[in-house]
Amino acid sequence: MKILIENSTDIEMITESVGNKKKVIIKGIFASAEVKNKNKRIYSSAIMDREAKSLNEKIKEMGLIGALDHPPTPDYNLKDAAISIKAFKKVDDKNYYGEAVILEDTPGGKIAKNLYENGIKFGTSLRGVGDLKLNEDTGVYEVMSNYKLITIDLVSTASNPASKVMDAMYE
Repeated sequence: MKILIENSTDIEMITESVGNKKKVIIKGIFASAEVKNKNKRIYSSAIMDREAKSLNEKIKEMGLIGALDHPPTPDYNLKDAAISIKAFKKVDDKNYYGEAVILEDTPGGKIAKNLYENGIKFGTSLRGVGDLKLNEDTGVYEVMSNYKLITIDLVSTASNPASKVMDAMYE
């Protein structure tokens, strides 16, 4: 199986205060199905629905973290934590909405928060493993049913064609 990563930047950033501590919250479309992305891949709705369900079980049972940029392997390592993913759900025929909190006391979280505070835009990206099947006529790769979504990371470049960076909002 190959490491498969997909990006989205259709997110909004919100700063939320809890006591004296501010939290940066990321909200928006984290992924899309049935759409060719810049990596020339298409994820079926059936695969994304299944993986969204699996991801939400992980979130509910033990929490889920994402890294700042994709690590070189698909492994899930606590030392790479930059965000805590709080939600990932389907909102229409093809889009999956997510919410995450920047973990500002981790090295990756500190960098992400600093980038955010200095106006640097970034997005989210799926990190998973699976096989691809090339459609010779279209040049598009279909993500196969053995795909496993591991987590969602913060990245600088988006592959989701419908995505755009949204301005930050403060609460």
